Amino acid sequence: MSKIKHEDIWRAIDLMAEGHGLSTSGLAKKAGLDPTTFNPSKRQTSNGKKRWPSTESLAKVLETTGEDLSYFARMAQDGDDGNSTKIVEQHDFPLVGMDTLMGGCFKKALLQSKNTTTLPIPKDEDSLVVDVTNKALMPFYSGNERIVVSLNHDAIRRGDRLLVLNSGRPVIGLYEKHISRSVIYTDPLKSQRIMTPIMNDDKCIFGRILAVYY
Repeated sequence: MSKIKHEDIWRAIDLMAEGHGLSTSGLAKKAGLDPTTFNPSKRQTSNGKKRWPSTESLAKVLETTGEDLSYFARMAQDGDDGNSTKIVEQHDFPLVGMDTLMGGCFKKALLQSKNTTTLPIPKDEDSLVVDVTNKALMPFYSGNERIVVSLNHDAIRRGDRLLVLNSGRPVIGLYEKHISRSVIYTDPLKSQRIMTPIMNDDKCIFGRILAVYY
């Protein structure tokens, strides 16, 4: 694996913006940054000295897109052959509405979905896309997003953002751990730990949020 270079970092930001249907200015604005933060003019000084994005700006971008560092690293490394133009491979994912999940089950919704959507991220057979069209997940999501949710819990880590069906109602939580037949997560707004029973299959109750598209 070659060392990640200055141009690789900036290319990864460009690809993340493209993958989420945004310009680099739109990505910066969505992350709460100055819209010019990622502009080409900000990537080097007037005398040609390289400028690097700050760790704070990268952290905000990862948070707002729902991506992780490994995804960002893949975006940076995919073009290390010197080719700055990368074709992002598209994959089809089952698409379900919020109304389908109310009182339901993620796994059942995944298997029964008749609709699909195409996104530029790696395919996961245990993933589906939730079409957020109402205010049920405010203030995290306004009702105009598509959330990629993985039901594969093998790689889940403490602090990962979850979509949980708590008494059949979708809520956002931060993963803590499994205990017996329950999942424990933290309410990000109240910093309150919540335990939700797992009656049959944990793939019914919660999924890890992989990405968000606006």
